[in-house]
Amino acid sequence: MPNHPFKVPKVAAAIVTYNHREPVLKLIASLEQQKIPTFVTENNGADGTAIAIQSQFPNVSLLASTANLGGCGGFNCAALAALATGCEYLIFIDDDAFPEADCITQLTDFLDTQPDYIFAAPSIYISSQPDTLQEAGGGVDFSRSNPVEAWYRFQVKPTLPAVLDIDYASACCLMVRADALREMGVLDWAFFIFSDDVDLCLRLRQRFNKKGACVTSAKAIHDFPWAKPFAPMRLYFFQRNGLRL
Repeated sequence: MPNHPFKVPKVAAAIVTYNHREPVLKLIASLEQQKIPTFVTENNGADGTAIAIQSQFPNVSLLASTANLGGCGGFNCAALAALATGCEYLIFIDDDAFPEADCITQLTDFLDTQPDYIFAAPSIYISSQPDTLQEAGGGVDFSRSNPVEAWYRFQVKPTLPAVLDIDYASACCLMVRADALREMGVLDWAFFIFSDDVDLCLRLRQRFNKKGACVTSAKAIHDFPWAKPFAPMRLYFFQRNGLRL
């Protein structure tokens, strides 16, 4: 375990942000209240996010990138720094996702008591329609023409089992055993955006022969990206990475 002058944290958070100053500041404030060490990659945006983080949250470890590394590259830089703390769990969080107050604790408690699981995620609700589920993890079946399926998508006030065994979870809020990432590595840098989280979850489950879970009583609210028009670059990576996966 690395020799640090501070207490090794149970959980560390990795965030990537790009032109989402107000949401990411709100997220960081929430994590600071929970005393979770936070590592942020700012992907060379134009809205002053890096300066705002530096001035408001001097304890946050900030990488102000000189290039847009994509969601994947930004997450990886933040994650690699977070893993160096010796943390037991790493949680990936999108800059526009907000875990509820007990969400991270529930995920930690689950992994503490369930050694057969390599990652855990909350149920994700849509911020503009907070009673509507974005997803509760999902399944992957390569025999289908569309192999990746988000489960319970768009269901309103769904009745869910306490725990769902899932093939993958969105990296908008995903907790992983840190030692697994130290051994296997982080997200595949080549994805840039989209499908990198699905690929990571599949590799983790295969490498360690363990399961993934959605702990449905743990909740996070997310600014659901599919409700917005896709820029051509995002559409390109969505299609390309589906084939790569």
